Amino acid sequence: MPLLKPFSVLLASFLIFLFNVALSEQQIVRDSAKGVSYANFIRHKNRRLNTEQLESLTVQQHAGCGGKCLLNSKCTSMNYGGAGGHECQLLVANKFDSPEAMTSDESFEHFSVASPCDKNPCLNGGKCLSIYEHNSYRCQCPWEFNVWKNCERGDWTAFWWYNKDTTWPSHETDVLAYNFGHCRSSDPYCFGRLPTDAIEDSTEMLAIDSEGTKYKWSFNSANPVAHAAWRAFHDHEMVPYGQVLKESASWGPDALVGKSPIAQQNSFMYREQNGVKSVMLDNDSCDCKTTLSLGHGMCFAGHVSSLSPANQYGVDTLYEPACVSGVENAPRPSVGLTLYFRTRE
Repeated sequence: MPLLKPFSVLLASFLIFLFNVALSEQQIVRDSAKGVSYANFIRHKNRRLNTEQLESLTVQQHAGCGGKCLLNSKCTSMNYGGAGGHECQLLVANKFDSPEAMTSDESFEHFSVASPCDKNPCLNGGKCLSIYEHNSYRCQCPWEFNVWKNCERGDWTAFWWYNKDTTWPSHETDVLAYNFGHCRSSDPYCFGRLPTDAIEDSTEMLAIDSEGTKYKWSFNSANPVAHAAWRAFHDHEMVPYGQVLKESASWGPDALVGKSPIAQQNSFMYREQNGVKSVMLDNDSCDCKTTLSLGHGMCFAGHVSSLSPANQYGVDTLYEPACVSGVENAPRPSVGLTLYFRTRE
């Protein structure tokens, strides 16, 4: 895509000036209190972003179009030109969040606010989304690379997930129902297991919830809690209540992001509750102070409705700050969670 040198548009006391250098590390500023706004635009000749327009008006120069964009708080890019040469189309979309909408058009020029996304920081097919107000960005990564900021090719692979606000599928009766590789990346949930060729003492598991907490566990055949989790996630074996309960050796995660669990994780269950085979890792096998709670809430050999509503399914957050009656301790559809694995170095 042909690019020209960036130019800047400055609004001060309703006067517009052009500059060939950046005015600040920020590429766009809208400051009505101080009465000064500016943006650094990059010109794309013979291109038009074919998306919904905020407004279409006639101005005499592209700088005037830039000024109109600055005055509209939703505008992030613009098209200028058209049959008469002076049409100004203000857009809420931009070339980064809607790259498929960029088309060839000899009668137009497209102008986008300069962004770190211009350097293509997102790897492995990730989409760069600009955060213009802070001259920053975030990467929208493919599911298998969404652990780190720039979608770097890591060795973590997703095998289980439940997207936030997903309605529990009524036909699913097992949170570990499927062999590894069964799911598609576009699926809103995947109740998968670890691959059959994974080796217990060489495998790590990473969990990331919708609140941004990241916990990492290392499987260990000598640890009864870790081994029980392996039997469930790898071997698809049920682990009833009482079989792994308040063990002297806990299986606590490393807190990579967020707070560490408030209690030892020394109890594990994988059993049926209210029609769904569910998983719990916590300190006493009852809906509280859990790190992993998948499916239906459980307490000992049954269920306590004061801790988790009956027939409510989903996942719980990785970190629980306290034991509070109600949905705070319960698996619920408003929480999202993804589990990854890798071979330990």
